[in-house]
Amino acid sequence: MTIRKLIILFWIFIPFIIQGQSLIPVPKEIQYINDSFLFNGKVNITAFNTNTFNVENLVKTIEKQGITTKMVNNGKRSKSNIVLERADSPIHLEMILKKNKLDEKYEIENEGYVLNISAKKIQLFALTEAGIFYGVQTLKQLISLSAKEGRIPCMVIYDKPDIAIRAWQDDISRGPIPTMDMLKEQIR
Repeated sequence: MTIRKLIILFWIFIPFIIQGQSLIPVPKEIQYINDSFLFNGKVNITAFNTNTFNVENLVKTIEKQGITTKMVNNGKRSKSNIVLERADSPIHLEMILKKNKLDEKYEIENEGYVLNISAKKIQLFALTEAGIFYGVQTLKQLISLSAKEGRIPCMVIYDKPDIAIRAWQDDISRGPIPTMDMLKEQIR
């Protein structure tokens, strides 16, 4: 392989590695904070105005790392290490972001989210269930990438999709036909 091809490959893949974190897709904006959130054996999760699918999806990933989780349904944010919250409206979201000293002017749109990881808690805010879902997917990646250390670097992620309709295709004409289990694993 020529040097030119190697340089091109380097520039193609460099955006996928962000300070040691390989997030796919690459978030629109990441603000790093010099600290980390430590998983210390037990995590309390509170979900506001969101469905149980996203919460259960996150719980499975956390428990796979050997960390005990507990749902806190008393509505008290201070008792939770992880808070998932779907805002009722763009104005409500703006108020939530402002209250948490985050960029309230970020145009989150329908499928976007804001993920705030501080030393004491993880907060995920979105306008829609799709936004919560995509934020949970990013958080799951961060948890999996940091599993050995038991801590996630502190950061604030502002993200939304580039395009509304996204797809994936498997070309079965040039390889083995995938089984249903293989397809499910690729989706995960």
